[in-house]
Amino acid sequence: MGVAKKEPIIEMFVTEAGDSISTFDKYRLSAEQTGDFGRELIAELAKLVRIIRRDAGMLLFDSIAQVSGALEKLLDCYRDVRAEKPDFEPFEEVLAAYSEFIHNELYKLTHNEKVNGDNSEIMELISQMDTGVVGFNKLPTSTPTRRKQYYIPSKSESDSALISPTRGVFDGLLMDENKKSEDGLNKPKTPTEILSSLKNRLISFDITDDKMEEIRKLSVRFEHIMDELKANGKAAELAEIDHLAQGIKAWVMDARMMDFSLVASKARLAAKDLLKHTGKKAEFEIIGLENEESILYIEKYKTGNLSKALTHLIRNAVDHGIETPIARVKKGKEEEGHIRVEFMKSDKFKGIEIHFSDDGAGINPDKILKAAEMKGILLNPKETYSMEDILKIPFMTGFTTRKTIGDYSGRGVGLDQVAHLIEEINGRVILKSEEGKGTEVDIELPFDHISE
Repeated sequence: MGVAKKEPIIEMFVTEAGDSISTFDKYRLSAEQTGDFGRELIAELAKLVRIIRRDAGMLLFDSIAQVSGALEKLLDCYRDVRAEKPDFEPFEEVLAAYSEFIHNELYKLTHNEKVNGDNSEIMELISQMDTGVVGFNKLPTSTPTRRKQYYIPSKSESDSALISPTRGVFDGLLMDENKKSEDGLNKPKTPTEILSSLKNRLISFDITDDKMEEIRKLSVRFEHIMDELKANGKAAELAEIDHLAQGIKAWVMDARMMDFSLVASKARLAAKDLLKHTGKKAEFEIIGLENEESILYIEKYKTGNLSKALTHLIRNAVDHGIETPIARVKKGKEEEGHIRVEFMKSDKFKGIEIHFSDDGAGINPDKILKAAEMKGILLNPKETYSMEDILKIPFMTGFTTRKTIGDYSGRGVGLDQVAHLIEEINGRVILKSEEGKGTEVDIELPFDHISE
């Protein structure tokens, strides 16, 4: 890895990773003082480490990404599978070492020093916990499984104590445990009581996709009940049930979805910084988000990947898509280029489409074929490839036409990484380009079934 330059994307990484590790330290130190690493706190630590891992991976800071990935797995295990009274002393040692390592790497980035420091000490600390088994009452084994799993010992002399069953967020939701009918059974709650109980329980609940799916299924059950009540002509009960169903749907939307304002803000910032850094001129336009009466939403977990993908596309457009003002004038174009991002609700599927385009140099098919041939990834003679076939090549893993990592769209990161980011959130990417006229990248993001 070469010397890290102060490119805008690097500065963004330093800022965001710095914020993440500072929050990580705050949670870690608070837990050490109280001696309690609760599951919710560990889940928050894992989220912060995941952010650092993904950002570092996209910029090829392999040492940071590797140790973050290992710690993320350990955190997941400490959250989900552990003894009733875990011994957190070795765990705290790992967290402290990780924090120190990340701070050191970020310091190097801000001072133009070489990154990818030695993470072997932390990796060794984590590997010492790898036993190949998961669960309580199990002793370490000599042969670990291919997927690393961890053994969390108890502070007690014996590891015989199992974790006590915890109350699920939906347990007893429909029945009132304090009210008994004449036959001794619990009485059902009213719809208003159910909605109130659900909201109270979810105030501090750690939301996961599985739990969101449970809420969705609960909503479907209420819809079926509504149909039955409608068929039986029970208007009063129907109105109350409908109020409950709408309340659940509204909560799911608020908890699961968000608008594109944050994604758009980061895209504008990246475009502004990159254009200023390169001296190129281009209008950056975002459309489709102006209508306050018809706001577009997306699942919250998808925004991180989408924001990174758009940043890569903006870098590519500014670096080698949009020509210099002089070159554009020679080609008969306006001095100022145009980069556009359009968000829209899809007419083809339940979801969102994002259309990214620039009016720059476009893609040279011969250059793509030559680079692919040199990398040995062409399966057929070059002359047999259509333009449609050629435009699929940039999505192949590791493909890039860059020879150095000094360019803003360089660092070995290309459209293959953009495709990977979008595929991770269940979407797909389509590339269109005409040499000399520009490039378009279409992103399709269907909603998850739990968000419909």
